[in-house]
Amino acid sequence: MTVMNAAPPAAAYDARSNYSALNGLRFLAALGVVAFHYMPATGSASLSSLVQCGPAAVGFFFLLSGFVLAHRHPSTPSKTAFWWARFVRIYPMYLLAFLLFLPMAVEKYRGAPIHLPALAALLNLFMLQSWTPLSQSWNGPSWSLSVEAFLYAMFPFLVVPIGRANRRVVWCLVAMLPAALTVLFCLNVIPAQAWRSWIGNNPAFWVPVFCLGISLGLWRSGHADSERPVDIPAALVLAAIVFSALFWPAEFREVFINGGAILLFAGAIVLCSFRTVLVGRLLGNPLMDRLGKASYITYIVQSPLWHYFHAAVNGVRHRPLSDASTGMAEFLLFVVFLLLASLFLDTCVDEPIRRRLNRWGKKPRAERAT
Repeated sequence: MTVMNAAPPAAAYDARSNYSALNGLRFLAALGVVAFHYMPATGSASLSSLVQCGPAAVGFFFLLSGFVLAHRHPSTPSKTAFWWARFVRIYPMYLLAFLLFLPMAVEKYRGAPIHLPALAALLNLFMLQSWTPLSQSWNGPSWSLSVEAFLYAMFPFLVVPIGRANRRVVWCLVAMLPAALTVLFCLNVIPAQAWRSWIGNNPAFWVPVFCLGISLGLWRSGHADSERPVDIPAALVLAAIVFSALFWPAEFREVFINGGAILLFAGAIVLCSFRTVLVGRLLGNPLMDRLGKASYITYIVQSPLWHYFHAAVNGVRHRPLSDASTGMAEFLLFVVFLLLASLFLDTCVDEPIRRRLNRWGKKPRAERAT
């Protein structure tokens, strides 16, 4: 999908041409998570605050998933077909990341009782880890895909009831529940052990955010673009997100991460799905659009690729493999490597696999069995 070079007449405008801006937002969100995990300290308090809020992107992903799915599937006539499409979309690269992380898992569980790595492997293979204290027991970022799998499973049962009585204000309030619970955690009302083990990464914790996305996606599907572009409000909301991340109190940063800015995220998603000119060119240009389409791969393979990359750098610099120190140059070089690897995997591995699995899934059952 390409972004138009000039503002066309409203009658000629195709709203789908602006969805690439959402891909740009998705890419920036994935990059924020990568920066949180691997970017070294810079000495800048403002930049540090921004980077430390990077995990908030995960809530943004859940919100965006609900929005996009509801916009494309206001009803789901075939649950099996929907679930298969979602499986094909996420599991091949999820499995690849699982296998890439295998050497690190062997090292991580060296000396541990055999049942622990075996249990971790099974939970992760079946995308069930986020229901347990072992949510980050393998490839750390994959916990959110465990959540996504549950949200996808629930979508056909949520979209129709939400559509029948789409009270967006109510869903906005419901979507703040994760942030409200996080306030209790920050105030030590909820014990840290219970929070880390059972609540913060639990799929049920994120259902309210996903439901808000569904509500907004259903609303958006019934509204055409206006004659005037919405660049100014879109830019203001995006600026408000950055401003909030910069000045959010450090002692309550977990609240920001777990949905404190979810209404701002919702505004950004909705506005960037409408007609824009400058914002569309910045976020939806061909490069950002392409990186956004590969951003899921960027997110899921970041951890294993970082371990391989950092080990290679240590080898070149004749440092011990266990040396965890890194510099800004190494981080920036890793980002380039990660993005190139993501684009390669998306084009040469994921797309061919998905095409084949989708063709296989559309065959009659008797033909598939032969």
